[in-house]
Amino acid sequence: MIDEDPISHVIQDHTYESTNGKIWKVILNDGLETVTSDDIDKAIQLLNLQIKGVAKKAKSGDVSSISELNKLYEELEDVKLLKSIKLNGNGENGAVSVYSNQVHIARKILTDPKWMKSPILYLNGTGNNEITKSIFGKDKFQITEEIRVKYNPNVNVIQIQNKSFSKSQVNENSETKKQLLDLVSYFYHYEKSCVISYQDFVKECFKDNPDYHPDRFMYFGNTRGTNSVEENNIILVIGRHYLPRQSISLKGTILFGEEMNHNVDNFTRTIELGDPDQNAQIECQDFVNDKMKMLGRYFNEGETLQSINRLRLLHGNERKTVIYLSNNVVDGLCVNDLKIVDDILVSDERMKLIKTVQSHHRLQGKPRILAEESGLTSKQVSNLKNKKWFKDNIFFSIDDTGHLIDKFQ
Repeated sequence: MIDEDPISHVIQDHTYESTNGKIWKVILNDGLETVTSDDIDKAIQLLNLQIKGVAKKAKSGDVSSISELNKLYEELEDVKLLKSIKLNGNGENGAVSVYSNQVHIARKILTDPKWMKSPILYLNGTGNNEITKSIFGKDKFQITEEIRVKYNPNVNVIQIQNKSFSKSQVNENSETKKQLLDLVSYFYHYEKSCVISYQDFVKECFKDNPDYHPDRFMYFGNTRGTNSVEENNIILVIGRHYLPRQSISLKGTILFGEEMNHNVDNFTRTIELGDPDQNAQIECQDFVNDKMKMLGRYFNEGETLQSINRLRLLHGNERKTVIYLSNNVVDGLCVNDLKIVDDILVSDERMKLIKTVQSHHRLQGKPRILAEESGLTSKQVSNLKNKKWFKDNIFFSIDDTGHLIDKFQ
């Protein structure tokens, strides 16, 4: 039985920079087409000499040289593969791509023979039929059951519809970052809350809050299979899992044995709501090539959905809330409520009011009382109460007696 993503076991992707050797520098500066067979042969000769020298050190007892030796052997195999790619082009046996100031060279690793000789039960909540067939072989793989399971009825999924919260938007915009950190601080107050975002932003959360518990923070690319937050009931997801287009096309070339066009264009996609008649249409960029669309759904949206599902939205009947800060469409994610950025990333005045309600759980909504408890002026409170946001926000509700009730207690 396989209950994991087998791609990491099948595709090996190594990266090289200009400092790793002359041949990689030439490729980065002048392009792969300028590299000759003689250049590759010379690189192989040089690596063999380096391996000989490092192996001698290892044999003499220098343990630290073993890691260096393994890397040199790895690079030697990649340079040999480079020679094959130069002759035959990119394909399922090997592919090379240059992006992000790095040379990426990938190969398909022969699937473990034990997988091929035994019946396999393959479980993957975000799997894809065509991709799975390309791994195990069309004759080997057969869909036995495809099941769409509904969420626990007490799950509430809230999604932003007007901003992607890309890595650059989160990490490089100081005002956005401040508002996000305030939001993290707000939700951290609830003991059963957790946060998933980009690794750099997660590190940023701990800079001013070293006492934050690390088990309540995860980053994209490192969430699959973890059960550390399955008992939690609030998850704040900031951004989305994202692989560069070139990385996805490189993997696609290995899986399908053909060059992949990774150009994108604007398309209309559907955000799935609980009531199909209320489904929302959103304009977004997507791949032009159909196979690239499929790969993008698998590598990006699938991993985002895997991250969200760390909260185990199918289990039990406990109340659970997902706040998904991205307008990235995720197939399989059923959304209850669509909001805009300003509904959730709020001003300092609104956050003061929200945190005041949070600290009291239930608070009389008279302007004088709200002003006294929050430190805002009566005029500021009156201005907030006159906004549509006051009556329809994700943080508190208003009961028949005019009290503000914290929604997450």
